[in-house]
Amino acid sequence: MNKKIISLIVVLFFSFFLIEKKEQELGFRYLQTSFLTILKNVVEENKPKAPDLIIDKVSLRKISDPKSKDNYYRYYATVKIKNLGGAFANAKVVIDGGSNNQYDLIKNSREGLNLENGESYIVDRHEVLFDGSYNSGTIDLSIRVLDRDEGDKDNNSYTINIFEGDAKIKSIGIEQILDDGTFELNYDLDNYALNLDDFSVFVTDSFSYDEEEQKYAETFGLDKKYSYYRLKSNVENINGENWYEESLTETGKYFVKFEDDPYQDDLTHFVYLKATNSDNGNYAVSNIIKLPPQIEVDHIEFAKLFIDYAEINLIDDDFIIYEDIEEDSWYAPYVQTLYYLGVLEDEEFNYKPTEKISRAKALQIILEYYDLDLSGSYDSSYFEDISLEDSISAYTQALYTSGKAGVLGEQFNLDQSATKNYLKYLIYAYKKDT
Repeated sequence: MNKKIISLIVVLFFSFFLIEKKEQELGFRYLQTSFLTILKNVVEENKPKAPDLIIDKVSLRKISDPKSKDNYYRYYATVKIKNLGGAFANAKVVIDGGSNNQYDLIKNSREGLNLENGESYIVDRHEVLFDGSYNSGTIDLSIRVLDRDEGDKDNNSYTINIFEGDAKIKSIGIEQILDDGTFELNYDLDNYALNLDDFSVFVTDSFSYDEEEQKYAETFGLDKKYSYYRLKSNVENINGENWYEESLTETGKYFVKFEDDPYQDDLTHFVYLKATNSDNGNYAVSNIIKLPPQIEVDHIEFAKLFIDYAEINLIDDDFIIYEDIEEDSWYAPYVQTLYYLGVLEDEEFNYKPTEKISRAKALQIILEYYDLDLSGSYDSSYFEDISLEDSISAYTQALYTSGKAGVLGEQFNLDQSATKNYLKYLIYAYKKDT
């Protein structure tokens, strides 16, 4: 027993002995019971406290990514544990990482773990794993004292939140656009075990992103080309408060619809897929697809967009060669600048300012400006709807050989009006090369 407690008991005993003697002289007996109660309380209050270990802090350092024969992310965890209870010595304490993770015996002496009240100990390089089939989930660490009672067993765990990039649901895109304006989504699975999970489609019309990070793509639907973008998903952008879950209408296929005619939709929409393991809550996500307005461009708008996107110095000399453009119009300098660059044809000096510019004509002007090599001998046309005999084929084949045609799909649709998205893709792609 603690020496202080023994001394206190001795003092109390003699004090109560003297008091009791006086009571006997006076005829009182009530302090006899009080002494025993106080003595019991003193012993109870001063008995050694049980240890109470908590995991105070955890940091992770990734040591490897999943491999074909080892489908796990591997990390070293640095774990700070702290004793909130009584001091202990040579305790057998283990740290456990749950399913698929190892457990380690923690020691700071030869016999076990020694910690005073309030003292901490750092466990370094405790290896933990996370299932490589998923982007996100949790790892639950816990500590256990094996050889003695512990004060509070409800505070022995610590949850680590994991998010690994590179979408596990690959290549999300638009399979087709149905007659009623519905988008059918397509995708590839990094791991086909995800087929057993619960799939959801999440959509929003409010989303912050970096335009420089978006990747252009096109699909063919309702006899027209539809342009959209892919954005890389991360833990912040897929967990924003504006996302809501769309109900699924058919097992194995995932659909979203915003308007009967998506080509007339004025809003920008964002969509991603999520597959959740119902057993442990781990989930895999796709990248995000952005469905923007399909804004067709006339010859006036084309001239301004081209000059702005390509960052060409504007020439304003109060002259315009085209008869159907007013000299004092705001767009005359843009058109005349393109003419001076040698990328426009005279066409009997009519620019046709309000006429929509076709995809073919826009491509021809852009490739002329960036001086692409239009020569070359080919056995077949890259685009199914263009013959090598077509005058535009020199430009579409140059588009192919320069590595810019893949995102446009198998059909070019040369007579369709060019959209702002299409122009921006082509101009930025070739500007980046220069």
